[in-house]
Amino acid sequence: MEEVLRHQAHRILNDYCMSNGINANGTDQKGATVAKNGRGFRYALVNISDGYAYITVTLHKNAAPTFNLSPEALEQYKARFGAK
Repeated sequence: MEEVLRHQAHRILNDYCMSNGINANGTDQKGATVAKNGRGFRYALVNISDGYAYITVTLHKNAAPTFNLSPEALEQYKARFGAK
């Protein structure tokens, strides 16, 4: 079950990044991977070389997923849609 949730989080994070103009490979040349972040249903897209989480998603049972952006991901978002 854990592996299914991780793959679902990966798909959701990639879709979110693509639709919001955020580089899904992160700030690392080696790319990024999805890792479980703490307890519950929270997953992070992290840089492979340093483990820096730049976007996280929390999956909820009865609500839409919620996202948290790092400053780097937020700058990419602002560059595409303007400052908010």
